[in-house]
Amino acid sequence: MSGRGIGRINQSERPKRRDHLHLPGVVHIALTFFLAIGAFNSQNNLLFAAFGIALSGLIISGFVGGGALMGVRIKREAVGIARAGEPIRISYVIENTNRFLPAFALLITEQMDHSMGFDHPLVAFVPQLGPGQRIIVSAGAIPTARGCIDLSSVRVSSTFPLGISRKSLTFVQRASFLIRPVKLTLTESARQPVRSCSETGLSVVHTRGRAEEFYGLREYRQGDPQRQIAWKPSARTGRLVVTEHAKPMPRAIMFVVDLPESATQSEQELAAGLLGAAITEAFRLEAAVGLALGSRVICSPAYSSEDARRMMETLAVMPMIPGSDQNEQGLSLKISPGTAVIRIGLVRSPSGQSAMLELPVSDAENLVEAGSLMRFHQLCNVYTSMQGGRSGGNMLRSMSRAFFGADRYQLQRSSGGGDEP
Repeated sequence: MSGRGIGRINQSERPKRRDHLHLPGVVHIALTFFLAIGAFNSQNNLLFAAFGIALSGLIISGFVGGGALMGVRIKREAVGIARAGEPIRISYVIENTNRFLPAFALLITEQMDHSMGFDHPLVAFVPQLGPGQRIIVSAGAIPTARGCIDLSSVRVSSTFPLGISRKSLTFVQRASFLIRPVKLTLTESARQPVRSCSETGLSVVHTRGRAEEFYGLREYRQGDPQRQIAWKPSARTGRLVVTEHAKPMPRAIMFVVDLPESATQSEQELAAGLLGAAITEAFRLEAAVGLALGSRVICSPAYSSEDARRMMETLAVMPMIPGSDQNEQGLSLKISPGTAVIRIGLVRSPSGQSAMLELPVSDAENLVEAGSLMRFHQLCNVYTSMQGGRSGGNMLRSMSRAFFGADRYQLQRSSGGGDEP
């Protein structure tokens, strides 16, 4: 993409330059060394010429390529919303501050912690960057698991002109972004419990709004509709008053994550995707949605779009195993009466032992559409192959530390008795 109209890059910290020794460079240095030994021992002019050419190649690769690279500057653009299983693109503004030297074959690599899982590293390539030129390039990959990705630095490297040595500049640019759970499409049997909870009662509360139930009277203010004027009370008091009605509030739904410690990583990620889809459906039905991890209330029921965004970001880093000290009775003491509860567990509870509606992970074939579930399993296979068959326990432990310990995700006690992210 052309850099016309792109602002100049201002970077106060100088990048760190490094020369990397790779296989072509090792072979060339070894060949130059043997040519030197042969030339000095035999005093053969042809070997001296070959030695000179090989040595000049080393000098040209070091000075010409390094000089062009030192004028390169790069800036990472902000990362938008990311979701597991969907392509993510990170854009960079790259500039050549040299007045005369162009830069060629620039490889841009994102330095990051890959333990969360991508299908391949974030890499971009710039064939040519002329003197004073600024362009925008992007690197793309597919996240294979939810979590928080920490970006530490951006590395720009090149083997121009002869491919003998690789030179790099590392720009420290720290940033982080969240990867939300995989997007799953619910079947009608999965939507039904959410829909029934949102429709089984709009509770009328004593808050000003528009409804049929009477709330109170207040003095008329300019701009109030004339149809709201209470004429008889106005005649008695001698001043205009208007009628206020009670505001209907949506039914509250509390989603409870209740997975056992024996749940595998794929089961936890499937539960997170199932929970994210159910929460999205509940917000679409204008229900007040809350979130609990076992008996611990993470998010009190809320229904605004900002609350929906915060809840999905919380779900991106929230561990899915509540722990052994959780119980249903403890949760019932923390939620308001009349709140519907939907449990996300590994298996369905025995009949009669739970009053909650349930969306068990073991019943995913009936709760998630086939195509969506197939894409999820393919994503799990990619992540498992990249991790060398490991179970992902390190990732889950780091996710727990990020959720319960890091300052940016520290939970604050809300006035409603729950925790807000």
